[in-house]
Amino acid sequence: MFLVLILFPVLTIILSAVVYWKIKKLFVMPIIVFILSLLFMLIYANETFLSWVVIYTTLSLIVGIFLKFIWSK
Repeated sequence: MFLVLILFPVLTIILSAVVYWKIKKLFVMPIIVFILSLLFMLIYANETFLSWVVIYTTLSLIVGIFLKFIWSK
């Protein structure tokens, strides 16, 4: 439960911020998060983890949009 509720969201936020800061592309990190989360679901978790895959991908996209809005000013 610690992985799903604390570690993965924190890693998603930090990595999304770093990748957006380095690359300046909005959709790179959400795609990476989606692929890695989907692989985690297929290898380790079960099909109910798919809702978390969508949440983590959305969180990564929100972080990218937020940083784009902040840094474009």
